Amino acid sequence: MSVCIVTDSTCDLPLSYVQEHNITVFSFPVRIGKQEFLVGLDPNEPGSISTEEFYRRIGAGELASTAQVPVHTYFDTFQTILERGDDILYLCFSSGLTDTLNGARFAWQNLEEKFPVREICFVDTLGASIGEAMVVMETVKKLETEGGTLEELAEFAEQTVRRVKHWFTVNDLHYLARGGRLSGSAAFVGTLLNVKPILDISADGKLVPREKVQGRKKALKVMADKFFAHCDPAVQEMHIASAGCDEDAEFVKSYVEEKGGRVGMIAHVTPIIVAHTGLGLLAIFYLSDDPRNP
Repeated sequence: MSVCIVTDSTCDLPLSYVQEHNITVFSFPVRIGKQEFLVGLDPNEPGSISTEEFYRRIGAGELASTAQVPVHTYFDTFQTILERGDDILYLCFSSGLTDTLNGARFAWQNLEEKFPVREICFVDTLGASIGEAMVVMETVKKLETEGGTLEELAEFAEQTVRRVKHWFTVNDLHYLARGGRLSGSAAFVGTLLNVKPILDISADGKLVPREKVQGRKKALKVMADKFFAHCDPAVQEMHIASAGCDEDAEFVKSYVEEKGGRVGMIAHVTPIIVAHTGLGLLAIFYLSDDPRNP
């Protein structure tokens, strides 16, 4: 028996990484106009839309909406893994941003009797993008270097979840207003005054505005400075994800390195998140021993 690590395409990991480490990844549905696509890590997956194409269409003014992974997809995938004799550790997209975890648990409830000696552990990463990916990568590292039972790996993943910090800023406040995280009037005034919100993901996995900063560059620096305030840059490294703002990602990278920090991955934010934030999202991620904000 071995443990199969499963996660979601919202983790923004490179396809080469998930292939090298035999990670199973669920793709999320997204709708643009009357067209429905899958958002996965493999651009060649049938029915998928590439991140580049999604960004292009959103940038042209098209609106997108997202949906949960269908229960039958969980059922079929779990059954295939269980039939080969593996247990499953599912490290999933934040339950504070989607209800899809309940669908996965429902699928397992309908498989338990068929596989009485197999087990699935569900760990809510309470994160997205590279924040979710960091839980996956740390757990994979532990599995491959130290091993451990399914329960031990799940406990380690839970501990890692509590250490991951996410910080975001966006360009278009109207997307936050549309999602109910900002009032329409606040979005209008903020846009006029060039106010940029700084958000994080709370202890219960929800996207929460924390600060308001005037000017994009200042917002990027304020976020990056949190990395130095919360951890030892000689030990930890920062990861960056951007949605159509690669120049800002490079600015943050240079700013961090000039201050003696290290930057690991630079990724593109999953369309599943960008559908709700718009282009111009810039996010940073790192591990810290400070507890998450409520």
